[in-house]
Amino acid sequence: MRKTSDSPRRGRVAAVSGAAALALAAALPLAGCGDGEGEAVPVKPGEEVRIDSSAAKTYRTDFGPFALLAEPEFGGETLDAKLVFDEREVDASARGFVIFNPRAEVRDFPLPGCRTLPVEMYSGGANCCFTYYILTTCTDDSVSYASYIDANGKSSMGNPETLENGTASLVFPISDPAFQYYQPRGQSDENPLFLSGADSPALTRFLIFDETIWRPDQAGRHQEAYDILIAQVRNAADMHPAARAIAIAYYTAMKGDESLEVLEELLPVDWAPYKELINADILDAIENFEPVHTIDLIKHP
Repeated sequence: MRKTSDSPRRGRVAAVSGAAALALAAALPLAGCGDGEGEAVPVKPGEEVRIDSSAAKTYRTDFGPFALLAEPEFGGETLDAKLVFDEREVDASARGFVIFNPRAEVRDFPLPGCRTLPVEMYSGGANCCFTYYILTTCTDDSVSYASYIDANGKSSMGNPETLENGTASLVFPISDPAFQYYQPRGQSDENPLFLSGADSPALTRFLIFDETIWRPDQAGRHQEAYDILIAQVRNAADMHPAARAIAIAYYTAMKGDESLEVLEELLPVDWAPYKELINADILDAIENFEPVHTIDLIKHP
């Protein structure tokens, strides 16, 4: 993958190398992780588990040096996650889900010699809530990375894609929920304009792998991809005109171009007085889209 020139906005690197990362997750003890009647139920990549509240169980997916457990809570009504690496619990962020879905393993992704497992956890609600783990292990498990993906439970992440931008980039498409149920600022309380859940634009961003971490793409990096998304929005049938204008302006800004001109051209008449505030919200959403939480895998004293 081509190394990006813009520096990441994240801090700590979630990478571990050396013999410590070679411990097999399958050998980890399961004390306190079972369903009360036996060991955790193994779940292979590509299998989806829906919670069975009649028989509370712990589910477990092993992936190189990682073990991801989905443990029952509230009498088996929901599941909470526990990520184990090198016999240590390193994260327990995902909580309150009912579907546990380790997706298919992706090989030579995001780098040659690496393999990656995306795992989806879903609460079962309407348009909410989705969270994800991205687990990566490279070079016979000697180097590993892990991230937890969560934008207040409202982002959904797709399967890996290849973007062409001079050189091919392997990415995860992910939705930005910033304009779900959107209401422009500066309105009076009487009959305010707003977008319902059905009318809200589904905005796509891309997670890229930058040396050792996942992060959202930055404006001006994948112009061809956003041109394709703009064309799709222009051709979409039955789309709310304000949502269409916002989506095209958002993707135009992600190309690195001027978005206010798009709003001036495309916003409906009743939305037009708020174009500057809407544009400010678009630029703010792009700048502050931060769904990636890098997990520290390094064992500290």
